[in-house]
Amino acid sequence: MLEVTDVVAGYGRGVVLQGVSLSVADGEILGVLGRNGMGKSTLIRVLAGLLRPRGGRLRVAGVDLTKAPAHVRSRHGIAVVPQGRGVFGDLSVTENLRLGRLAAGTRVTEDRHRQVLEYFPRLAERPRQRAGTMSGGEQQMLAIARALMAEPRILLLDEPSDGIMPVLVRQIADHLRAINRAEGLTTVVVEQNVPMVARMASRCLILEGGTIVAGGTPDELAASGEIERHLGV
Repeated sequence: MLEVTDVVAGYGRGVVLQGVSLSVADGEILGVLGRNGMGKSTLIRVLAGLLRPRGGRLRVAGVDLTKAPAHVRSRHGIAVVPQGRGVFGDLSVTENLRLGRLAAGTRVTEDRHRQVLEYFPRLAERPRQRAGTMSGGEQQMLAIARALMAEPRILLLDEPSDGIMPVLVRQIADHLRAINRAEGLTTVVVEQNVPMVARMASRCLILEGGTIVAGGTPDELAASGEIERHLGV
């Protein structure tokens, strides 16, 4: 579904990603682990079309989208949940979800609205609550639900555990795994929270210094010592 080949990217004169290559199968959940400053968020920005790579290639379902901006990638089924969630605090849960529908144009129906709320019962219980009054975990659920309103084929998540209580982190991981099973949604999650990624991802890569230094299942990476070596856990 998603193929990245020898991608080089950075800001100004600085290079952050140094020849990153990865592939994600249709319906797979891929975790990209790494400490802060190793290029995880830059990778998400490149995949989402928010940062143009200096070299390399990106394909989605065989279509070359290397030079495509974010709105074009959205039409090809890529949705992103940014670090910090990015919900509209003065708007209600329902209004935030409607913005997700607008991003998808006419493809989304009221049935999709109901379906997304079934994934997140907490949101269904409080349709009129302003997003800014919700907890960090509830806002993260809302940000994910808003992205799902567009019926994406690929979901990108940037540090979804950031600033969230551990119990809600586990719930969000379980929600994402359930959505993946129900819809076959290809998912890429970049994180430094190893337990969260291990709870949901079938395969992980470790990003260090802008390059992929290890890969395998969460159990394989733990058993080989790669997680401890590169993330210190």
